[in-house]
Amino acid sequence: MNELSVAIASRRLFPAVKAKGPECEIVAAGVSCRRQITRRTGRRACHPARRGPGRRPAVMIPA
Repeated sequence: MNELSVAIASRRLFPAVKAKGPECEIVAAGVSCRRQITRRTGRRACHPARRGPGRRPAVMIPA
């Protein structure tokens, strides 16, 4: 994982993901973003296309 991308994500993205409760689904379009979120926060992120009707609430977190 690139040190620069981790440093950037550590400023806003990772803290925002960690602040969300388990009832909130994490959604990220990019493969690298989803991998970083999982590795650094322990939360799984899904692709927006995988969300269907009746799913848990989701929050888009600007990077």
